[in-house]
Amino acid sequence: MESLSCLSMFYSICIYVVIVILSIIQAGNSALANEYNCSVIGVKAFCQNLALRSVPDYLSQETEQLYLQFNSIDNLKEDQFSKFKRLEYLDLSFNKLKGFPRNVFKLPSLKQLLLQGNPVNCSCSLNWTNGDANRLSLADNAVCAVPSQYSHLKLRDLTKEKIKCDVAPRINTNCKSRLKGEENTLFNISCCAHGYPSPNVVIYDNEGRVLSNQTDQVVWIGLLTYENRNKQYTCIAKNHMGEISQNFTLETMYGPKFMNDNFLNQVVLYQGHNISYRINCQAQANPNQVVYTWSIEKNNINEVINYQQSIYELNNITADKSGIYFCKVCQGIKCQLRYTNITIHEPSVSISFDENTEGINCSTTSCDILQKSTVKATCFIHYNQVIISEQTTGVNFNWILRNENINFQGCNNTCTNCNCSMANNHNQAEFYISNINIDQNAVMRCEVNFKSPHLPSSFDSVVELKVIPILIPSLQVLPINIERGQKSVTMTCKPLYSMDIYNFNNYIPLPISIAWFTGTSQELLDDDNININTDLQGLESNLIIKDIERLELGTNSVNGVVKINIKCTGTNSAGDSNADSFITIRESNVTFCPGDISDGIQWSITPAEYTDTKDCAVGLTGYLYVA
Repeated sequence: MESLSCLSMFYSICIYVVIVILSIIQAGNSALANEYNCSVIGVKAFCQNLALRSVPDYLSQETEQLYLQFNSIDNLKEDQFSKFKRLEYLDLSFNKLKGFPRNVFKLPSLKQLLLQGNPVNCSCSLNWTNGDANRLSLADNAVCAVPSQYSHLKLRDLTKEKIKCDVAPRINTNCKSRLKGEENTLFNISCCAHGYPSPNVVIYDNEGRVLSNQTDQVVWIGLLTYENRNKQYTCIAKNHMGEISQNFTLETMYGPKFMNDNFLNQVVLYQGHNISYRINCQAQANPNQVVYTWSIEKNNINEVINYQQSIYELNNITADKSGIYFCKVCQGIKCQLRYTNITIHEPSVSISFDENTEGINCSTTSCDILQKSTVKATCFIHYNQVIISEQTTGVNFNWILRNENINFQGCNNTCTNCNCSMANNHNQAEFYISNINIDQNAVMRCEVNFKSPHLPSSFDSVVELKVIPILIPSLQVLPINIERGQKSVTMTCKPLYSMDIYNFNNYIPLPISIAWFTGTSQELLDDDNININTDLQGLESNLIIKDIERLELGTNSVNGVVKINIKCTGTNSAGDSNADSFITIRESNVTFCPGDISDGIQWSITPAEYTDTKDCAVGLTGYLYVA
């Protein structure tokens, strides 16, 4: 019995020692794990509710279940769990994670993942699923804190298609535009772009003006014209992530457009060999396959010219090549027609006069010129400039001025007031007569000799000169009779001559300069007693005397009458003219005839009235006129 008791005691001691040893081993393992307060039991690591800010990195790579819920973990690295090749269960719920790296949960053995209770921003950062959501057991994880529209979604539902990422704009090439078409048809520019947030899409013209401004897609419609045939437009799509542009170029299909803006419909040429004239009918079109057809119309008969180029050249110009030349340009869209009427003359000479000369009035055969003016005549040769450049030394001008008294020929100074000269370009000559007189009515002839095989040897032009006399008209100032006590007097000076100043029988140069004088030749000027009002042409002048008695000084009274002599003088380029008159002032006790007869005083009667003058102021003379 005693031995049995010892054996039993030894056995108990052995069991106790084993338990102690196992406890020491377990205590060692527990001490290692408790560095981060995690509890590790086999392949399970319990790290929940430990206020951890990151995932412990000492855990065994053989861990299959990892409990990290209810901590303060706010960030994960993309390779955070990459060493856990056997990890099947991962609980990260109720931490502070706002997002996840794209491949952080791409683990070969992971089957169940818990993420609820994290303040996750469901944006592009949640594209981590990358197809893994289908193989993971996600329970009922609802992880989205923001944006609010995703808060109801489960983790398994947060696919890339449902999560809107901020993306820079991209042009959608499937958005079709119509940029090419015939003239006067509509074009449209359609610009589409996608991105997030939705981009603002703007179309600009080539001058930078905004034509249309929309979101995602914009369309601009316009009319295709020749003017905007190659016009460029730019579409720019922009959001806060960036911008992208696309250019559009119009192509207008149009019929022929003539390129020569200086084309002449009427052309006058002068006959000459080795002389040419080019008719430019060049046109452009799109497409540019144009066909030229030429024809000429003479005497209402149209004849086709066997020629199909854009420029038609006439050579060895002669009068029989006159006519209307038609150029027809055709292309697939339409045809255009252009014509020029070409008249070909033999060379000729003409005389022209300076139109700035006062009073000059000329036709092709005669010229009326005012006396005392300066005449400038120019003799022109009308022919092609090509001939001039070939034979400039062969031109010879000869001026002839001839009447009964004048025989001027060839710039020989036989006319004292004449002069002539040759112009530098040798196709014109000038002839001057200064201060022309009325005795110089004559025939003016310009003769031209030209030594050239292309022109006749000589030709001329003749103009008849008629000198119009100029004159200063006679003036009239009516006398005035007033009674003593009347202060103010007005006298008027006017021409007596008919004022048809441009009747080509004579001519009155205007203006006429009017001046007023007293009988002592003292000029009357504007002052506090005298006002003189004359119109711009000098055809009427009024002398206003405010106090006539101030002009009486030096005059004598005869029979109670004072006579003040007044003179009006007119001057123009023809000379001077004077009109004498007077003012009589009679005393109030002087008796006059009813008609107011006085020395030089006029009185009026009617045609049916008889006035007996024999008893009135004998010895005095008067003027009688009919009222």
